[in-house]
Amino acid sequence: DATKNTLVLQKGTISKVYGAEVKTKDGSATENTVKIQGGRVGTYHGGVIYGGVLTAAGATGKAAKNTVTIESGSSIGRLHVYGGALTENDSTGSAEENAVDLSVDVDNNVYGGYVAGTGHAKKNIVTLRGDGGADRIFGGYARLGDASENIINITGGRRLSVIYGGFTDNPSVGKTGGNTVNLGDGTNPLAAGTTLGRIYGGNSTMADGNDDNTLNVNTNAAASNIYNFPKVNFNLNGSLNKANPMLALNGGEMTKFDWGKFTVNGAQPATDEDITLLKNNTGIDFGTTYTDTRYMGTAATKKHEYVVYTDTGTAAGVKELLYGTYQFKDAVKTFSSHNSRNPDIWAGRSIVGNSTVNNTLTITGGNHRHAYGGWTVGSVTTETDKDDSRGNTVTLTGGTLTGNLYGGFTANAAGKATGNTVNLQGGEVKGILYGGHLANAAATGSAAGNTITITGGKMTDIYGGYTANAAAGKTTGNTVN
Repeated sequence: DATKNTLVLQKGTISKVYGAEVKTKDGSATENTVKIQGGRVGTYHGGVIYGGVLTAAGATGKAAKNTVTIESGSSIGRLHVYGGALTENDSTGSAEENAVDLSVDVDNNVYGGYVAGTGHAKKNIVTLRGDGGADRIFGGYARLGDASENIINITGGRRLSVIYGGFTDNPSVGKTGGNTVNLGDGTNPLAAGTTLGRIYGGNSTMADGNDDNTLNVNTNAAASNIYNFPKVNFNLNGSLNKANPMLALNGGEMTKFDWGKFTVNGAQPATDEDITLLKNNTGIDFGTTYTDTRYMGTAATKKHEYVVYTDTGTAAGVKELLYGTYQFKDAVKTFSSHNSRNPDIWAGRSIVGNSTVNNTLTITGGNHRHAYGGWTVGSVTTETDKDDSRGNTVTLTGGTLTGNLYGGFTANAAGKATGNTVNLQGGEVKGILYGGHLANAAATGSAAGNTITITGGKMTDIYGGYTANAAAGKTTGNTVN
């Protein structure tokens, strides 16, 4: 065996570096360390670094817990880097718990653990920092065995063309599950200029071959695309720039994404704030997994809801996955100019079916499309007070609405739009003015007891109460002054 050796290079030029090399069939290389702190390794024609390597034919031992660290400032030629490796095709041993920490571009491939034979590459770690780069990054590589439970940490990287948590040359038999790729460390943004290519959890084609592969998105990142990650975790923290997508995919290919197997963790967005979790302008394909807007719960005050939804509100034509917070009760808002984030404006809104209650909207200027005192759509809330829009107030003193003005609006069949108030004192409504509006063609509730008071401004048609199902809905007790 070869164990606990340390090699530190600070100057000079060398083409091959070994923390330990074991040439006996049953020997192991464990806990060896290579540190490249300066000098030059490799040439234009190539070079290699091994933390620990077994080179004997038929090797049965382990390359385990070996470490390679290449620090910023080192000069590197075209270089393959291996934390731990078994190089012979007839080997049966394994590469486990090895690590590579890279801060420079090696212009070739990096392997946390590498097995050329039938053994497994498991629990290896590759960390990319700063100016680190490579043609391909493999947490674990197994020619005929499994490459599982490996980890890739990315906090930087200038040129990362392809990243694999685990890779096997025999994907119909070898498993590449349980691998993890971490984008960001959860505290800091990625290093400026970080460029990521295609990111794979694994490449197995077995039915369960990629189970439990996990992508943790811990900050803003951009890549070509992601593949074979049954689990994706979006972890919001202080490193996130909310003006940009957490994960932007720009390789020109649709992303396959499981609606039921992602999580959102950390602080919730501010009221009426949308955080883009995932964006792909070519499209996001949920297959058959999409159900409905995902209800993430209601605040303890019972006034705010947390939701994950698509930019289209359905599974079709999706380019963005969004996380938002909406206040549906006791919201007070004033708009004096155009809302740059949305052509529509509202005081209280629910997109999961919570009742919008006692909200107040004042419009003093600006050009807008539709305006809502209360705006209720969706049906996935677990709250008992749901479907309605009641007791809301809209006052228009200036500005222009190119669409409609709604005191209370619900799109739910069981909903009611009652007790809402609209005051038109100035400005212009080019569409229709509604006190209460039931938009569902199967509506069975009432749009009743709403009040509209006009003391100025311009409008066309006015409805104190309106239902899209006139045969069943009630519009009684409304007042227009």
